[in-house]
Amino acid sequence: MTRRDEAADGSATPAPPPPPRPRGLGDAGSEGLASTLTGTWEQSIDDKSRFAVPVEVRRAFGAGGVLRASQSGCVVLHRTDTFADQTARLQRAIAAALEAAGGWHEDEQVVDAEDLLRLHTAGTAAVAWDETGRISLRADLRDGARIVASSRDDRRFVLVAGMGERAEVWEPLSYAAHIAERQALRRNRAAARGGS
Repeated sequence: MTRRDEAADGSATPAPPPPPRPRGLGDAGSEGLASTLTGTWEQSIDDKSRFAVPVEVRRAFGAGGVLRASQSGCVVLHRTDTFADQTARLQRAIAAALEAAGGWHEDEQVVDAEDLLRLHTAGTAAVAWDETGRISLRADLRDGARIVASSRDDRRFVLVAGMGERAEVWEPLSYAAHIAERQALRRNRAAARGGS
């Protein structure tokens, strides 16, 4: 039922609707949230491997997330719910492959599905921001991404890149090299298509 106020002449007028609720980044109930995390942020990292997670990422992720190593050479920060969804999807793929293989665990599709799950879940770490919005990178994740290698003026930095439903944590020089390599690969593919 809509609330009505009386106008000066005594007639009832509908109350104005409430202002629209902002949607998008940081609104956990909004549709399309998974595709809104974009941008890059350079953050300093201290000797204890702590860095402040950008405000935009914290808003999108809530109280924390799940860190895991990436084959791309970075550390991926997933939202807890999307990480759980991805893990469940991989587990269903294993079950489907097992069913198709008649329960034979050595079937190539079963082994491939299990490898994907193993790569997805190995070395993960649940994290929560501290009161200042920082997280600490575990040594194996930090070292695997060579994050301690970049320093400037006696300070070390990480680069946080928004990737839709996740964020990536990079050593800045590795990120620049990765982007340059991927751009060169795309140019070479385009040239090969155009030249054939």
